[in-house]
Parts: sequence; C-alpha cells; structure tokens
Amino acid sequence: MTSLEAAWWFAPGLLINIYSTFIRSSETRSFYASAAIRYDSSSKQPHVIPNFSMPTWSLKHFHDLTPRELYAILALRMDIFIIEQACLYQDIDGKDLPCLHLMAWNDDQTLAASARIVPPGVTFDEPSIARVTVARRDRGTGLGRELMLRAIKECVRLYPHLAIQIGAQLYLRDFYSSLGFRPVGEIYNEDGIPHLHMIRPAS
Repeated sequence: MTSLEAAWWFAPGLLINIYSTFIRSSETRSFYASAAIRYDSSSKQPHVIPNFSMPTWSLKHFHDLTPRELYAILALRMDIFIIEQACLYQDIDGKDLPCLHLMAWNDDQTLAASARIVPPGVTFDEPSIARVTVARRDRGTGLGRELMLRAIKECVRLYPHLAIQIGAQLYLRDFYSSLGFRPVGEIYNEDGIPHLHMIRPAS
C-alpha cells in the first residue's frame, strides 16, 4: 500500500473523530429535529426552492467510485446521521463494498443526495435500499422521493422477483409508505433511534 492509499483509508476514521467532538450533549439531542428527507404528509407536495436546478444522476459500484465521490458520500452521511441527528455510530460498516451507489450531483459538483442499493443476503434476504441521504440545502425539492424512486427502479431491474426490505427510521414511515413499503414486525431501537422494518412487495 502506498502512502497515498494509506492516507485515504485512514481519512474516514479521522473524520469520525473530528466530527464526534462537535456532537451535541444528550440533554439537547433531538432525533427528529430535522430529517434526512423532508416530507409533508399533509399536503403530499414538496416545497419548491427558488433557483433549484435538476441534479445530475450517477450509479456506480463501490469499486468504480472515484476517491472524490467516495469522500463526498461519506461526508454527507456523517453530516446527517452523525452530526445532525447527534448519533455517534459506526457508519462505515463493511456493507458498502458489494453495493451500488446512487448519487445526485448539483451543478457546482456538490453531492445533493445518495443511497446505496444492497444486494440480497448482505443485510436481509431481500435487496435493500440504505443510507438514504439528502443534503440540507437540497431538501424540500422532491429530491428524496426521486432518489427513492430511482433506487426502487434499479432494485426491480436487478431483482425483479424479489421484495425490497428496508430498516426505516420511524419518523419517515409515512414517506416510505407512500412509496409502496409496508411495516413488518415491531419497532426497534438502533443506535438510540426508533426504527421499523418495511417491505415493498415484488412487482
């Protein structure tokens, strides 16, 4: 391993240590202060942000990601799941390697949204969609729904006869229900945040 490669693989752990020092205390933490995806269940309509431009989409296997793309994905996930939701957990879980990674890029080359498509047998018997993230400045535009629709379409293309199972944060149950997912099992706690298994039947 070259010194450059060693520095690159060391970087995520260093970032976690840096980010963890800025996490709010447990007295002020709020798991529902803001969502990775903002969804208005009353109006079913996205809030339109002025001057919003359509993102550029890309889908890549982990091994095809550039260092810049991987850095952007990890940074966005850390910003949302660790910093914003004040939850210190191991985001780099070893499951990214067999996954496809769906990305939406802004005109300024910042990552607007991402998700990973997890093959069957990695997390569940079914394929899964996980680490669904939308950058703070890009919320309320319908981007989260578009992200999920594209991920679902890819799952159906790859695994046409299989259902899709996800581990959803509880406060996003209505959002995922609107995409055809149905709750299964009991609510469970994962890293201090209520979750619920949900399944979308095979088409």
